[in-house]
Amino acid sequence: MFDLNFAGSFDVHFNRMNGTLPIELSNCTNLQQFQIGFNGFKGPFPTDEINSLTGLSLLDLSNNNFDRMPLPNFANLTSLESLFMENMRLAGTLPAWLFQLPKLESLDLNANRITGTIPSSISNAHSMETINLGENQLKGTIPTEIGMLDELIWIILGKNQLTGTLPTTFGQLQKLEYLDLADNMLDGEIPPEVCELWNYSLKSLGFKGPPPSCIELSSWLGGLTCPSFACCRVCGDLLP
Repeated sequence: MFDLNFAGSFDVHFNRMNGTLPIELSNCTNLQQFQIGFNGFKGPFPTDEINSLTGLSLLDLSNNNFDRMPLPNFANLTSLESLFMENMRLAGTLPAWLFQLPKLESLDLNANRITGTIPSSISNAHSMETINLGENQLKGTIPTEIGMLDELIWIILGKNQLTGTLPTTFGQLQKLEYLDLADNMLDGEIPPEVCELWNYSLKSLGFKGPPPSCIELSSWLGGLTCPSFACCRVCGDLLP
């Protein structure tokens, strides 16, 4: 199957495939997209074989049953634009190399067991458009450096153990459309700088379906409160 050195794309996601990934995977040196998400692959993760695919722009490994491990080191994949590793029982902390991939636009590490803090080196991810770090075990405060990600469209940090306040630097994210902070331990008000985004691009603050009432809003936002009807459009829209 993996003696396909002519192939540019390999996509078998959303099937019922299982077993281990063979070492022959490294033969596919021309691969640009490798998608095996939502299958039953298991066993040791073939980090070396994946790292030999230096032309990859899309790598989707989500929802498989590989042995529990830290996030594999993919620093060698400098062409990578999209990395999806949702629900893979990944452990350990967020490595520095992750935010140094020069072309990475989409990152999904949702529903793993990642611990530690969100590093300030996230500021290096200049091309990032979407980040999903939800449903992990991240602690500490949200780094102000996220406000330096000019291309960011949506970010999910919900269902972690984050504390502190929402940085005012989020107000610099003029392309931000979706911000999910639900089920954390944040406190304080939503900064006016973030509320101002309602006048630009922000469409949702982490809830699905009809907006909750202002009283319920703080639980959806991980503990933050809405400062005023004038500032926060979510509350303002609920006025008679």
